[in-house]
Amino acid sequence: LTNGAIGSLPLSLGASVFYGDDSYLQSDLGLDSGLDRRYGVDLNWTVNEKIAAYAMLGQLYLRQGKLDDALAEFDRLATRQVKPIGALTMAGIILQGQGRLAEARVRLERAIDIDSNAAVAANNLAWLYVEAGDKLDRGLSLAQSAAQAMPDSPEVLDTLGWAYYKNDLPALALPVLVR
Repeated sequence: LTNGAIGSLPLSLGASVFYGDDSYLQSDLGLDSGLDRRYGVDLNWTVNEKIAAYAMLGQLYLRQGKLDDALAEFDRLATRQVKPIGALTMAGIILQGQGRLAEARVRLERAIDIDSNAAVAANNLAWLYVEAGDKLDRGLSLAQSAAQAMPDSPEVLDTLGWAYYKNDLPALALPVLVR
């Protein structure tokens, strides 16, 4: 769903979709079939466009600093997608930022369970494992996977270097950390 598509809706409907008023959306992402008749617009949105509306709302809440609202929206989005890797990753990152580390782990682990190559989820989960000092081997493996997918990311290289260090591999850590 593009900004232009939202802008083409009547103001009240466009705002409701953008700001997440679920009264206009049916469960399982089916739009109320009466909307197109009531408002005289073509609301034959694809499932991806409907899902994008939830993602846009989550991003809007993030920009506004409404982390709990953003978390709720990404969690809602995760229930509506077949493979909610991005939604779970975003929820995990928000929870991590809020210091809710056990909850962050759950979301990030679910993302990795769905796609073992999800680099951002792997990086953040690796950091959580390494920082906690548990699952150090798994944390290193995840950090290496993330670094393979995102070799130029300073955040990923920081995680990888820290994982090497915490796994008593300082000779491998130093070159990564000074890159």
